[in-house]
Amino acid sequence: MNISTEKPIIVYRYDGQYGTTYSIRISKKNEKGEYINAFIPIKLKDNADLKNNDRILINQAFLSFYSKKDNMNQFYIMILDYQLENEKPIETIKMDEIDYQEELPF
Repeated sequence: MNISTEKPIIVYRYDGQYGTTYSIRISKKNEKGEYINAFIPIKLKDNADLKNNDRILINQAFLSFYSKKDNMNQFYIMILDYQLENEKPIETIKMDEIDYQEELPF
């Protein structure tokens, strides 16, 4: 199953006793119309170092799993290629672009 995103997703980072892990959150509405959340673990190629709440666009990923000690399967998303969401620059107005001839509303 190939995975890519058109909109950025938030990556959650957890620094625990056994190292750093990452996850993403998915949401849906239940029968009462309330949102419920679930977290899906992710693994990143090349041991990337993301910060908590970084936003990424996934270019190439796939769904995989591993078997735990109790023979239960744990699904995760293996991300092969991604890019950090770029911060949008703050728009600035140049002084020579202002029309001083407009009537002021006060």
